[in-house]
This record gives sequence, C-alpha cells and structure tokens, in this order.
Amino acid sequence: MAQFPRRHSIWSNATLTTAASPNTVGPLQNLGRQLNPVVIATLDVQAAPSGSSPNLLVTVYAWTSANRRVQVGQFTAVTGILSTPQRITIQNVLEENLEVEAVVTGSGASFTQVYCDLLMSSPDA
Repeated sequence: MAQFPRRHSIWSNATLTTAASPNTVGPLQNLGRQLNPVVIATLDVQAAPSGSSPNLLVTVYAWTSANRRVQVGQFTAVTGILSTPQRITIQNVLEENLEVEAVVTGSGASFTQVYCDLLMSSPDA
C-alpha cells in the first residue's frame, strides 16, 4: 500500500513580524480526514524575540463546506524562547481544508527561528 505524506511544514526557521501580521498559511489540504481524524500541531520558537512587548499567537482554523473559517485549535501565546515546543491535539477535524495564522503584536516585535508543523492522522486506519 502506498504511503502518502500527512505532514504540512508551516514555518521552518521563519521570521514573523508585526509588519507582516497576520501571517496566514493555507488553504492546506486535510490529509487525514477519514476514520476519526486527528491533527497534531507543534510550535517552537528557538530565538529570543525583539521589540517591545512581543507576543505571538498561532491559531489553527478549518474551512467549512459553506466556505466559513472556524477556529479548531490555538497555541498558548508566546512571549520568548520556548524551552520545549508546544503541542496541541485537535480531535475530529472533518473539514477538507485547514489554515494556520500567526499574529504578532508589540512595538516593532519580531520572532525568528519559528517552526510549526501539522501532522494529520487517522488512528482508526
């Protein structure tokens, strides 16, 4: 049986700034929509942010059949280097397309060395 990739690399060593906020990636095909679908999302920030009061908020959205965006997951807000990556598990994601959005706030705030991945699985398969 052929194995299909079930991973979307959202940001790999990316720089996210207030000037380019929000930074939205999508639509991304939900690669694991069958048989109890689960999305595991990870977020890592490996360098200290710059600017005044930097804040990074990353949210995962799904697109409904009526072409409306609905929030399905959100990471805890990041204000500095993460000692360990954040991970969230989103259950029963049946929508066909996903989107990831990063919002950076603060005066001249910038986050570098940002990594985010989505892994789709069907644990019942």
